Amino acid sequence: MSNNTHHIFSQKQLENSQNSLQNLKNQNLILNFSQKTLKNTQSFFELLNNLKLTLDSFSFCLDQEESDSEEEEEKKNKEQQKFDENDLKQLFKFIKSSASENFYALNLYLDRLQLKKGGIFFANGLKNLGNKIKNLEISLNENNISEDFLAKIFDGIETCAPSLQKLVFLADKNKIKDFTQISEKISKNLFPKLSKINNLQISFNNNKFLNENFVLEIFEGLSNAVKNKQIQNLHTLELSFDGTNFSQNNQNKVFDKLKELLLILEQSIPENKLQRVYISFEESKNLKNQLGLQKLREISDQFKQFIISYDEKQIEFQDFYKFKKQMENQQNLQKFQTNTYNLVLEFPDQAVMDHDIKFLIETLKPLKDKLRFLDIDLSSNDLTDKSFQKLAQFIQSCKKLKQLELTLAKNDLTDDFLGQTELFQSQKYLESFTLDIFNNQKITDKFFENLVDQILKQSNTLRFKLETLKLYLGDSKEQISDVALANISKIFKNQQLINLTDFALNIRNCQKITKNSIQQNILNLIFDPKILNQQFQQTQKNDKNDQYIENLSNLKNIDLGFQDLNLSEEEIQEIITQLAENNLKKIKNLYEYDIEIDFSDNKLNQQKKSPQYLEIIQQDIPNFKCILFNDNDQESENDENSNDESECSEN
Repeated sequence: MSNNTHHIFSQKQLENSQNSLQNLKNQNLILNFSQKTLKNTQSFFELLNNLKLTLDSFSFCLDQEESDSEEEEEKKNKEQQKFDENDLKQLFKFIKSSASENFYALNLYLDRLQLKKGGIFFANGLKNLGNKIKNLEISLNENNISEDFLAKIFDGIETCAPSLQKLVFLADKNKIKDFTQISEKISKNLFPKLSKINNLQISFNNNKFLNENFVLEIFEGLSNAVKNKQIQNLHTLELSFDGTNFSQNNQNKVFDKLKELLLILEQSIPENKLQRVYISFEESKNLKNQLGLQKLREISDQFKQFIISYDEKQIEFQDFYKFKKQMENQQNLQKFQTNTYNLVLEFPDQAVMDHDIKFLIETLKPLKDKLRFLDIDLSSNDLTDKSFQKLAQFIQSCKKLKQLELTLAKNDLTDDFLGQTELFQSQKYLESFTLDIFNNQKITDKFFENLVDQILKQSNTLRFKLETLKLYLGDSKEQISDVALANISKIFKNQQLINLTDFALNIRNCQKITKNSIQQNILNLIFDPKILNQQFQQTQKNDKNDQYIENLSNLKNIDLGFQDLNLSEEEIQEIITQLAENNLKKIKNLYEYDIEIDFSDNKLNQQKKSPQYLEIIQQDIPNFKCILFNDNDQESENDENSNDESECSEN
């Protein structure tokens, strides 16, 4: 595939690029704006149409940033450039005039724009594209759209359905009051026509009137389409119905139909082809009764290769000695051991002793076949390896864990605190792992070699679903060096953790960590434009040629901290500018990433709060957030500079 993807972040950038873009053919154009960077919709569309482009694909992302308060939201709504139904009309007019004979992909992300009207322009615009389009992504989250608006959109999508290989439709938090019409259009009209679909994602999260009948119809329609071999090529299925209003009486019908759907998927589509199934009911109403939750647990256990996401009641204890006293009561103990699936134990700095850990493990043992979520904070207790080796053995025995968080900072641990235990050996469900071992002075580079080897040892297991990995280390000054980073870098070599979407690494107060190692072992590996662009191009080829390319990296959310490492101002500037110029600006689908890097508590000039080089970079790359000073410094800077554009960490 030729190098013909143009990625533009603002109307100003588009204006500056118009000479080089004029009359180009067979282009892939990505416009990734916020409402701040779209100055005037009329002049914007005039400019677009004057370019006379011939496009093979077009992505338009326009997003009003989320506000912290209703007052802020109201202020933004008054100040910001509006995007209304007339703009939708102009947008689809441009798409119609610019789409080449080979046009295959349209991505429209129009979140938080107060859209109410204009569904007819979606319908007509999609009908004009006909059945040649292969990749369609539409996001209308947090607007004011109604069921009529949506019904028109699905009329348009139905026209494109026979050629679609990827369909993403997101309509979270809208004003939809009646789902009857929409459910029929999706389940009876759309699904049977998706004969080439391999990636299907639909989300209606947190719509006030979202009900179980809609969910039931979707499951039924999809089951029928797969059973009747109208859908045969799925590799990704994501259906999200967070906030559904379940009734006490009929929710079992929904879960029986879900079970039927998963069984049909399991039997109809080969396991090596069906890479990801994700169904979500988080924050749903009336799921608190044990019967409904028990049904979901059973389904989740039966179909361990699929992800079923729902809210378990979270049991929390924040005082170890109160917990101990409570568990000495037989009735309390029995209730705890019968009804606990999600457990948070926060016992930092509470003089927990090694013998207390023995009591803790004995109390938790009956939960080993129940626990889905386990969060243990035992920081600042001066505990030794012996305690954690036993705890690690217990964790290994918990074979249904989806999320594991261990906060073990400021203890007396060495490299051997896991002992001989293979922590991940039996974890077929694990989606998220967090480990915080800050300020354990005896931990050295050797530990990270063992930990990473354990993780990668399981990465080839087909059902190893790790999506989130967070590591917090440091305060060891002389013990942890560049060797630790070299070991951590193995995670990114050969893209072995193909399901990983979120990665956090925070290194603090390690004087032997160098600038070159940060660049070579972490930044250049995660943000390697050559590899990422090859994958992006493979994805485009997949969209064009009806193929599925396996083993592509899904990593998109990256949170890195290199704090108090004795880095000079010059070194930090070099890291940031080289990352921006040599890596980030060369990644073609950079708009899909969410990146944050924290360099606080290094050798920075405290007077120079907002370096010009960083402001320039963040104007070009708005989804790259860089923190140079800790929160206190940042707050004082914000007091002095109320203008948002002067903040060094503006995203």
